Amino acid sequence: MAVRIKNLKSFNREIKTFGVEVMPTDHLKLQKRIAVDLLRRIVFRTPVDTGRARGNWQVSRGGGGGSPLESFDKSGAATFAKGASAISGLKPFGIISIFNNVEYINLLEGGSSSQFPSGMVAISLAETEAQFR
Repeated sequence: MAVRIKNLKSFNREIKTFGVEVMPTDHLKLQKRIAVDLLRRIVFRTPVDTGRARGNWQVSRGGGGGSPLESFDKSGAATFAKGASAISGLKPFGIISIFNNVEYINLLEGGSSSQFPSGMVAISLAETEAQFR
């Protein structure tokens, strides 16, 4: 059984519009929402003593890198705001890296702090993934 499309030119135009305009825009909105939510979970789960670990979460568009900041942010508000601002500049299908370069971040992620013995990143990623199952 064959399917006939009466106005193939119009159909092709609509498919092209969807692929070029609608899909990238919708994808970008979703990607930004996920990234901001993940950043929020990670930053506010980071244990606080001096605020150095929490203040060193950084967001890079296009890849990680950089060196530890001398930033101390006990509340996490400034760190989150700076990261969310970086995420807002993302282009369609771009890459976002959330990273922390303090020398003891792996110990904190491994549960060395009684404040968050489950770490920050792995549990935040698991929660985010669970939202899409």
